Amino acid sequence: MAIMGDGAIGVVISYETSRNVCSWLPLVGPLVEAGYRVLLYDTVSGTAIDHVVDRAALLREQGVTEVVLVGGSLGGAASIVAAAEIEPPVAAVVSLSGGGIDTTGAAPEITMPLLQVVAEEDSPFAALANQNDAAATLSPAHELVVLTGRTHASTFFDSPDAERVLSTVLDFIQEHAPA
Repeated sequence: MAIMGDGAIGVVISYETSRNVCSWLPLVGPLVEAGYRVLLYDTVSGTAIDHVVDRAALLREQGVTEVVLVGGSLGGAASIVAAAEIEPPVAAVVSLSGGGIDTTGAAPEITMPLLQVVAEEDSPFAALANQNDAAATLSPAHELVVLTGRTHASTFFDSPDAERVLSTVLDFIQEHAPA
């Protein structure tokens, strides 16, 4: 586990099973530069949802005033489910290609801003993002960004859409949980 930055707003990043924490470094740098405290962790035993809940609690124990959840694929879906459970509520949730965990019960419970980014040919993740977006009726700001191609989760950071995805995520976080 690594915590970078010392901002009052914390960001928990939960990566997908096919990559590692380093694949999220293109997002970490801009977040830290913008004044956020970012927590990256390696998954171990337990469920993906428990990891997200526990890491959010750890940041709060360290004094952050707000928490944002960010994840890719399994980490994105776990962030959505955890956001529906965590008290006090997190400030915002970002999911890149979320899937691998059933979010159908959690999406209608999301009361904070939700950003989902997905590639239109990334099956079944594009359909899941559309379902979550339609169900997130309690979210004051739910955005669904659908890009062309098959790019998945943190591979967006290595794609031709990298700049757009990074700026979309950073702008969303800064709008809903300013550092």
